[in-house]
Amino acid sequence: MSIFKGIETKKGSNNSLGVHRTQNGYNFAFFSENKNTRLTLLNKKERLEIPLNFSDDDKIFHVEILNLPKNTLYAYRVDGNLRQDPYAKSFASPNAWGETPTKDTYIFAKVENDKKFDWENIKNPNIKFDDLIIYEMHVRGFTNDKTSNVKNPGTFLGIIEKIDYLKELGVNAIELMPIYEFDETSYNRVNPETKKRLFNYWGYSPISFFSIMKRYGSKQDFKTLVRELHKTGIEVILDVVYNHMQNPIKDKNYFLLDEKNNYLNFSGCGNTFNCNSKVGSRLILDSLIYFAKEFKVDGFRFDLAAILTRSDGKILEKPKILEMIKNEKKLKNIKLIAEPWDAAGLHKLGFFEKFNFLEWNDKTRDIFRKFIRGDKNLEKEFLETVTGKNSPFKNQKSSINYVTCHDGFSLYDLVSYENKLNFSNAEENKDGNFYNFSSNSGIEGKTDDKNIENLRIRKAKNFMLALFLSNGTPMLLMGDEYLHTKNGNNNTWCQDTSQNYFLWNREKKLFEFIKNLIKFRKENQKILSLNFKNLSLEKDVEIKDRFLKIKLNDFIVIFNSNDKDTTLNLDKGKYKILIDTSDSKNDLIEGKISIKSFSSLVLKKQD
Repeated sequence: MSIFKGIETKKGSNNSLGVHRTQNGYNFAFFSENKNTRLTLLNKKERLEIPLNFSDDDKIFHVEILNLPKNTLYAYRVDGNLRQDPYAKSFASPNAWGETPTKDTYIFAKVENDKKFDWENIKNPNIKFDDLIIYEMHVRGFTNDKTSNVKNPGTFLGIIEKIDYLKELGVNAIELMPIYEFDETSYNRVNPETKKRLFNYWGYSPISFFSIMKRYGSKQDFKTLVRELHKTGIEVILDVVYNHMQNPIKDKNYFLLDEKNNYLNFSGCGNTFNCNSKVGSRLILDSLIYFAKEFKVDGFRFDLAAILTRSDGKILEKPKILEMIKNEKKLKNIKLIAEPWDAAGLHKLGFFEKFNFLEWNDKTRDIFRKFIRGDKNLEKEFLETVTGKNSPFKNQKSSINYVTCHDGFSLYDLVSYENKLNFSNAEENKDGNFYNFSSNSGIEGKTDDKNIENLRIRKAKNFMLALFLSNGTPMLLMGDEYLHTKNGNNNTWCQDTSQNYFLWNREKKLFEFIKNLIKFRKENQKILSLNFKNLSLEKDVEIKDRFLKIKLNDFIVIFNSNDKDTTLNLDKGKYKILIDTSDSKNDLIEGKISIKSFSSLVLKKQD
């Protein structure tokens, strides 16, 4: 007897794409321009194809099914080929990390409801942009190492066990690297050094724009994480990838194709999503609304967001998808962040601000790196970067400032390596950024030389001071607070190892320093921002070779990126040393101050 014997079909509705619970059953709706489209049901290896009703106006096929057996999976057969529902919210995918899926795993989706969840009346924190301090992190990497000592390592629930750590550090938003379902086994090469297999670890290849990464936990687990973070005033921002997909189809409504029906590749991953088609833009918007409404996330960071401005290879000044996002009332209080470039060289820094986006500011990143490593003739440019005077934005809060992120050297490697060492990625060290503006401080890589190690720590602290002092929104990379090293690998996308894991037993060398910087920022940033705005180069700034002294009313900020110590005369009165990256023992000083090479200070005049 067929497992599908008792089902009934009705016309159904074309109002909402995907699968939705009705009063008596489930409504299926699917966009297709091909009239030869059928719904395929799968349950215990038995398949059944269901004819669909067609709405010619919007080209949506639909049907309502009653008495659908439990655990039924579904896909669509279009002109003889099985296709995944782009609105699929769950798959019968592996529960264990590294388990290889079947060829149909990410074709057939689950028919399931979003269960009710008790949010305990906890509201989104709605932190102002001026007060936002972002911590970029990887769900698996944060707690998967055994030193984390959590009950649920590498998961959403594992992060909950470390919320107190985040609170103590002082961050108030976490930016999670991709949590939309991806196939971590899709990269099948072997590490040439260890002979162990490699993974698509970072997850920048989504299977679906609606499904949660099952190996990180269930939908309920993720909602629990969001709720518990919100209880403590920490927001959740998702790093989302709407520029390509792992399983593309030859359909111009969803992907950019050339005249020969080949994929256009602006993502660097073989295909590019058609973000500005009627269907593609609607899919993206519906995905954003779903995660904002169903999971109460606070924001989205768009990977390779310049692709959102493309249409058939053309660059749009008013991209449809950006206009839709800007005008969507359901996304009114959602934070939007753009990575304003793509893999084909399109760079749109400053463009997204008019669509209410903040933007990753790589210009700030590079100036920070060059000046603090000791490059010459950058004093004024560094000053303007810190103060925001050379900003491409009308409002400096639109700038997401950062020194490091998941992509590139970690903070420690930035001051320890001049050359990338990506051989373990099995791409002959050809991958990763060749221009890191890094320095090794005298010796390449690991060293037991205490003088070099102290120099590296001073430089790292200088970077952090510049980051948290600057106008804009600061973003800190997970692990930089203890000077995590990736051993010179600046593209650890495929490394499911300690290179990417937070190592909880390591000495937190910068934790207290960064904690105090965050505290200092929260207490003084509004005053400093106002002073930055009114800064006079003639009266308030002293510039020497790789040296800056900035007077901000009662504050004095000093950056010395010279390889020589220097002495500075102070105005009359006593000054309290609030921050010193060279860890001098002085507290109150007057008259003169000695400033160590590659060090920075913040002083405050006392009454």
